[in-house]
Order: sequence, then C-alpha cells, then structure tokens
Amino acid sequence: MLNNLDLLGIKRLDYIIANHAEPDHSGAIPHVVAKYPEAQIVCTPRCKDLLIDLFHLPAEKFKTVNDLETIPLGNRTLEFIHARGCTGRKRC
Repeated sequence: MLNNLDLLGIKRLDYIIANHAEPDHSGAIPHVVAKYPEAQIVCTPRCKDLLIDLFHLPAEKFKTVNDLETIPLGNRTLEFIHARGCTGRKRC
C-alpha cells in the first residue's frame, strides 16, 4: 500500500479512515501514520480505544465520529454509518 501511495505521488494525507480495529484490517495504520504524520485517524470511539491499545498510538492522532456524522472534503462529503454487528444475514 505504501508503495502504491508513492507511485501515485501522494505527499500528504489528511485522514486515515479505520473501519474497525482487527489487526488484519488495521495493521498498516502505524506505518501509514509514520509516513504521513499530519494525518488524523478517523474512527468510532470504541475503535479508537482498541487501536490505541493495539498499536500504542497517541490519542491526539484520532478524530472520533458518531453515527451519521460527516466530514466535508471540499467537493465531497464523508458520512459515517455505524453498522454494529452487521453479518449480512439481516438488514443493517
């Protein structure tokens, strides 16, 4: 992933979005934070606590979002929808 960011010429990241803290999905976050120290990790409050425990990241690196909260990105807006316990067998 970091090589792809280099190939694309990405010099700065504002946000790293963490969907959940399981290490097989979030394990690269410390490496991305090291390469892009200005980036904030955006996640739920629970995910923040888990990522801090797993990777010993400083709390000030995080921006927590609530359900249906948005972050404007200029010509786009991110909306965060908490999908607790979504298994695909039920409507979430």
